[in-house]
This record gives sequence, C-alpha cells and structure tokens, in this order.
Amino acid sequence: MKLIISKSLCFFASLQVLPLSYAFLFVLLITPAQASNTTTVDSDDMLSLDFEQLLDIEVLSSAKKLQSLSKSASAIFVITDNDIQRSGKTSIPELLRMVPGIEVASFNAHAWAVSIRGFNLVFTNKLLVLLDGRSVYSWDFNGTFWYTIDTLLEDIERIEVIRGPGGTLWGANAVNGVINIITKESRNTQGWLAATGAGSYEEGFAHLRYGGKFDEYGQNTYRVYVKRHDRDSFPNAVYDNSWRQESVGMRMDGTLQSHYRWRLSTDFTHDALQDSIWNIRQAISAETENFNILGNIGSLEDVTQPWHLQVHFQTSKLDIPLPGNANSLDIEWQHRFSPYQNHDLIWGLNARRMYSELENLNGFYFAQSKRLSYLYSGFAQDEIVLSPDRWVLTLGAKLEHYKNSDTALLPNLRLLWTPDEINSVWLAVSRAVRPATRLEQEMRYEIVAPQQVLTFAPNADIASEYLTAYELGWRQKTTEHFKWEAVGFVHDYMDLMTRITEAYQKEGVLYIDRVPINQINDQIYGTELSFTWQPHTDYSIQFAYTWLDVNVGQTSPFDPQHQVSLRSGWQATPDFRTDLWFRYVDKICGFSTPMLLPVGECIKAYNTIDLRFAWQLNKQLELSFNGFNLLDSQHLEFESDGSDFLSAEVPRQFYLQVLWKSE
Repeated sequence: MKLIISKSLCFFASLQVLPLSYAFLFVLLITPAQASNTTTVDSDDMLSLDFEQLLDIEVLSSAKKLQSLSKSASAIFVITDNDIQRSGKTSIPELLRMVPGIEVASFNAHAWAVSIRGFNLVFTNKLLVLLDGRSVYSWDFNGTFWYTIDTLLEDIERIEVIRGPGGTLWGANAVNGVINIITKESRNTQGWLAATGAGSYEEGFAHLRYGGKFDEYGQNTYRVYVKRHDRDSFPNAVYDNSWRQESVGMRMDGTLQSHYRWRLSTDFTHDALQDSIWNIRQAISAETENFNILGNIGSLEDVTQPWHLQVHFQTSKLDIPLPGNANSLDIEWQHRFSPYQNHDLIWGLNARRMYSELENLNGFYFAQSKRLSYLYSGFAQDEIVLSPDRWVLTLGAKLEHYKNSDTALLPNLRLLWTPDEINSVWLAVSRAVRPATRLEQEMRYEIVAPQQVLTFAPNADIASEYLTAYELGWRQKTTEHFKWEAVGFVHDYMDLMTRITEAYQKEGVLYIDRVPINQINDQIYGTELSFTWQPHTDYSIQFAYTWLDVNVGQTSPFDPQHQVSLRSGWQATPDFRTDLWFRYVDKICGFSTPMLLPVGECIKAYNTIDLRFAWQLNKQLELSFNGFNLLDSQHLEFESDGSDFLSAEVPRQFYLQVLWKSE
C-alpha cells in the first residue's frame, strides 16, 4: 500500500507540463457564477434532482445491488441523463470522455478506441461493456464494436463506469473496468418524443419514440422507438469512412401479482459503413446487422431475499473486419440474502453459449471456420458490517471456466471506512482475467512480398492474461455544494501476450513468423482526481484529471499520460442554458505502422472546446445549437498501427437539433 501512495503522489511533479492557459480558462468558466438568481425549470428527469440528491445517487454496477454512491467501495463515476442531455453528444463513446481514468479517441466517423487505465486500442480487450446488464463484448474480435451499441440517448437513465477490476461480479474481460449503460424503465418514458437535426458532419438524424400503458393503473408499460442517422466521412483519410445506421426497438416493464417484476426488451440495428481495414489498401463497403432480445423476471427489491433470472440472446452478421455471423445465448441467476446478522450475501450462476462462423478473406485463414464455445461461472460476495456506519468489509470470488482457455479464480477484497457523514475511504485488492481469443488461437494472416512472407501465426496454447490490482480511494462531500474524489492505483499484469519472431529460409524465400506467446509481466499505475461544484443554483462545474504512468513498459504505448476535462453548465434564464466543455489530451506515441503519421512520430497533444446553447421554446419544444472541437479545424486522435480501421482526423463540427416531447 505504501507503493500506491508513493506512486500516486508522483503525478504532482508532472503537473508542470499542462498549459498555463488552464488557469485563464478556469476563470472564464466560472464567470457566470454571479449570474441571475432564477431557478431552473423543473422536469421529470434528473434535471429536477438537487445537488444533495445527486451526491447520494444509487448505483448498481459496483455490488450488483442498488447502493448509495457515497457507500460504494469502488472508483465509480455516474453519467446522469442530465449530463447526457447537456453534453449535446450523439454517440455513447463521446459521452465517456467526461469520466476520469477513461481514454476515448475517435478513429474515424464510426470507430473509437476506448479503454480504462491504459491498453487503449480499437478492440480494447481489457474492458467489459454492458447494456442493461447484457454483455456487448465480441469474443471473436476481442473487443467492442462501439458503432453497434445503439439506443436513444434520451432513454438512458445513467451510465455507470467502474475504474478497476470487476471480475468477481462481472467475469472475464472486466479487467481494467466496467461500463454499464442502464436505460430507463418504460413507465418513465411515457408519451411521445421526437427529435431531428443536421449539421456539418451529422448529415441528418431523426428518432421517434412512444411510450404507453397496458393497463389503466400503469403497472405494465411499454415503449417503442425508431431512429436513423447519416454521418459524413471524416477528413484526411485515405478512403471514405462515412456511416449510416437505422435501428428499431422496444421495452416492456411490469409487475405480477404485486410480488414479481418483469422486463422484456429487443433491438435491431443495421449499419452501412465505408472503410478500409487490416492494412488492405482498398476501399470497403460493409454492412452489419445486430439483433438481441432480453427477458428478466425477479422479485421486488424490497423483499427479504431478492432474486432474478435473466435470459439474453443476440445474433449478428458482419462484413467488417471479416465476413461472418455469430450468436450467443446467456442465462444468469442471482440471489441475495442475509445468512447472519450484519452479513449481506449475494451469489449467482451464469452459463453462456457462443457460436461464430468467419470466412477466410484477404490473407486471413482460420483452421476451422466454425467455432462453438461455452462459458460457465459462479460467484459469491459477502458484505460484512464490522462496525455500523463505520467499517464495512467485502469479500468475494468468482470461479469461471471458458472452454477454450483456463479456469480462473477471481477473488476480491474491499474495505470501506466512513469516519463521518462526509468522508469515505476505501482500500481494494482484486484479481481479473482476460481469456485468450479465437484470433490469437486460430487465425493466420499472411503478407506476401517478393522473396518474403510475413505471417501472423496462431498459437493454440496461448493462455489467459491476469491482473492483480491495488486501489486506494478517498471520497468527500466537503459542503452541500462541493464534493471531490481522489483515487490511486497500481496494476500488476501477468502473462501478457506479445509476439515473438521466428525466421527461416526455404527455396530462396525468407519466411518470418510472428507467434503470440504469454511472456510479459508489467506494472502500470496512476491517479484520478475529480470534483463537482455548484457555487450557484443555476451554475455547476465538473472537473476530472487523469495521470497515467505509460513509461513502465512497452505493453501499453498508446495512452496519454495526462488528461483534463472541465465542464461548465449555466442556466442563464428559465428558458435558456449554455454548456461549455474543455478537454486536454496529452501526446500518444508508439505506433509502429501508422497510416497518417510518419513512422516514429507521436500524435500531438491537443486542446478542444465543445459548446452547446439550448432554448426551451415552450414546455414541449427545445431548440439547441451544438459545436464540437472548436479550437482547430481538425486533429488526429488515434492511429491504425496497420491492424485496425481506417484512420482519419477529427474535424470541427456543428449541428442544430429540434426536440419535442408530449406533455
């Protein structure tokens, strides 16, 4: 633990690299604090919550049960529906930029590299992403296709982001963090909602949603939606990277006999992409389709022993990165009870069946085109009150078996100390696993040149990667209008995958094989700071700073060392509000085969500002103007490194939106 504290304090010495202009910008952002005394317009969503309620918002992801954020022994950040509305963003990855500890880099018009606490790639393999508790992680491609994660942003209740391992509760791939996107119950989205807009790169978008009731008492409700958007290609790319998406979905919620709650939801999305991948220097037109259906039934939360059963099925058809199709069936059971006084035990079982079929194309070969895999797991976690309102000890473990990888034991220990009503201090030690994937175990990729053949070879014996994480955090509600949080962490990685080179000659041809093996043990550490301040009823500020040590080894080169986010929201009048968002991202180095950069050069650090103006024309109609990346015409945020999607620069963007809600 001494190591955590000493490493965390190191970041203070590095603050001198940040531009002095931040001080001026901070003054600019807080200027409206002396503005009008008018109060904000009440609404039916998070906007109606006061600052005190926002401090004690309940979260689900850190313990798989609802608990106050102030009582959570995890580094967790909540993006509320108020944050979503006032950001003006049109995609989920862009919303995540406000979270400390998270890295978001736009790759082109439809692709993002997103990670937590390092190891950023387009297919980040150490991050678990959930939508209403269902995993959207691709087991074949070892990451998340962010463009396929789609729902109405107005229907999202909150996004919970856990920084640090979540393997005990959520299982494989919850290594560096968990992102859980939680949508609103259909009873909270009644009536009509319609929105449309267009701009410089948002060529046009529109969505329509209706929510209704199955009975006159409103105990069983539903909503349906349809949406479409078209986005133009980002500049300075070798080929077109435009994106079109259509989606339709529904959700139903209700109760049975006043004892049980149920939910049924389904979504279908169709994406049409223009791109170029895998260092294939030609344009590609691709289409993907994704369908999922989720059912959940369980007891009401206020019973003595709550339980739930969830079944989820999804199927997808891909043209990119490789043609193929995949489907999965997931069944989860969870039960919570108190075996002894001061104990709160939660346990569960999970089974998942995964099938995929991928085609051999453009030098990619699989020994078998079809693959059927199974994953089984069970977990238990006990929250023990050692001293009421003071000390809480959490002990847990998950046993997980994946057919094509190791059986893993994932323990977790957390200690929470609340010396008073304003302070929370926690200490955590946990373990997580990243199983080997099909691409590492089965895929062969050949690049043929005159008298030379370069092969990225598979390794059927490649094993899982493991992380042991140590975390120390302090959360304080200093006043009724100011809260802050500081977190330090050390991540010890074992058996990280790398590739070794094997070369030989045959009949005058040089053969170079790059073979994956588990060879690297490494360590990454960092610090995350954030605060929320409401100096005035109509004005608020949210700040986040991340320092990540990226010089420890060569396993995580694509990560900025410093990141800053500073957001300002001002309700100037009851009918007009403005939001300003400043961000700084440090340079990123280490790309060996970039598409746009000269070899050996780094992506430059950049500053940017987003701006939103919103006019509430009446209780039902809102008009907003949104501008992003206003400080320069375009900038580069990430590179392909020869093995990902097409690189492009992120441009300055504007769009206008009209949103209407029925009363």
